[in-house]
Amino acid sequence: MMAYFTYKMNRVVVYCNLIYFAIGTLLFLLLLIKQSDFLIGLSMVFFVLASIVNALMLLLVFANTLLNPKDIEQHFLAFVIALFNYPIAILFIHFLT
Repeated sequence: MMAYFTYKMNRVVVYCNLIYFAIGTLLFLLLLIKQSDFLIGLSMVFFVLASIVNALMLLLVFANTLLNPKDIEQHFLAFVIALFNYPIAILFIHFLT
């Protein structure tokens, strides 16, 4: 999958979002097993930090799209992958409340 992304910025965005998804899912599963105040606080901090970093990465992908419009499909796919973490995080929060 990473071979598809020829621009380093797109690879970084996809890789970071895969890591955020894995950490978020792990935190979600831990919260399903045992809800402690520490895990809830850690999950909230992670959600806020991941949202801020993800928003910055979305801006960088958008800027990369404007600078290199010939590979619009690649940029669009990186953008979509980055956006998928938001609904998944909201769904996890919904399941926990």
